[in-house]
Amino acid sequence: MTQDRRSACRSSEVLGAFAEGRLAAEERDAVTAHLDTCPRCREEVALLADFIDAGSAPARRLPIGWAAAAAAMIVIATALVVWRGIPRRETQPIAPLVAASAALDHRSIEPRLHGFGWSAYRGAVRAAEEDRTPGRLKLLGAAGDTLQKAANDPAADAQHAAGVASLLIADPAAAIVRLRTVAERTGDATAWSDLAAAHYDLAVRLGRASEYPEALAAADRALKIDPRLPEALFNRALALERIGLIDDARAAWKRYLDVDGGSPWAGEARRRLEALPAANPP
Repeated sequence: MTQDRRSACRSSEVLGAFAEGRLAAEERDAVTAHLDTCPRCREEVALLADFIDAGSAPARRLPIGWAAAAAAMIVIATALVVWRGIPRRETQPIAPLVAASAALDHRSIEPRLHGFGWSAYRGAVRAAEEDRTPGRLKLLGAAGDTLQKAANDPAADAQHAAGVASLLIADPAAAIVRLRTVAERTGDATAWSDLAAAHYDLAVRLGRASEYPEALAAADRALKIDPRLPEALFNRALALERIGLIDDARAAWKRYLDVDGGSPWAGEARRRLEALPAANPP
């Protein structure tokens, strides 16, 4: 992966490819882990996501290197469209949600969504009903745009993004409907994992304990497809904690840390593991 020589930060070309969803899975995961700890790169990704989503010249001044990289990508992509004679998606539908979430200093749901960076969880009620900061309002706007676009786009990636958008605006019931449809239609592990997150969040918001086993089942479905999917491993461990299966939760957190031992998500997993009781209550 190309990096700036002066630091560990990714180059504008790499961040642009991330915002457009053009990176391979391993590269994408590496960039996501870097964004967890780098505000500068998060801002750059957010700027590019806005730029791509606008489909025209940016409304505000961008750094010279950034503007040149964005212009170069547009020229290349346009040439490919002409050469191939096929329509082009400007960006993955999920990208604006990831970029808007990256600008926040907290997350509104406790589980882990695929492709989203880590931030502290402050509780569902505060995040959904009381938070009116500019960052939260920007996320609500991105979610609204995603839902509007999905109304006219039946593609699986658009519907998956709409399910995540519903979850981010505190409507997990709608998220479950969309994400289950996508998961059953595509067999995609990330859709099953995000469905687990939606069931878990519905349980938290409504006090409906019966949703935790549903979250566990969805996470297990994801792991049958991709046994090392970090998001599914994280969500599975959370569900086992809530169900009260302490020994199983302990094993699940250790399994997660075997896959991800160094990211901020791993730090949270380690704290949760250390906070577990010594054994299941009698």
